Amino acid sequence: MGWRFEIDRRLDNMNRRRQRQGRPPLTLKDVALLTGIQYKSLLNLAKNSTLRATNTRFIDALCAFFGCDPSQIMVRNPVLQGEPDDGEIDQVLARILAGDAPQAAFHVETLYGAEAEQQWRVDRDDRE
Repeated sequence: MGWRFEIDRRLDNMNRRRQRQGRPPLTLKDVALLTGIQYKSLLNLAKNSTLRATNTRFIDALCAFFGCDPSQIMVRNPVLQGEPDDGEIDQVLARILAGDAPQAAFHVETLYGAEAEQQWRVDRDDRE
């Protein structure tokens, strides 16, 4: 659930190119210095270690550094398919306006609440 950052893959690709040019490889610490992103924050993104919000300035700085678009360093997990269900949107909105707070699939509490975070951690650990 959420976003997977592919910073290590982009850095590996960059380092292969640098190696062909006879240049030393860059580390995440080097990327942190060059982008102005704190190393710990960059490491958290690179290792997908938490379900943490990130600053869009970080994404912009990384895209500028790697010369890429956000879709090349961020992948939504799971990938969304299809159009939104307008009927569900109307029903959820009507319930919210009536004072009944539903937990729709696209609601932030559903996406990033404690239960979703726990499931994300289980899924992450299964991948490792």
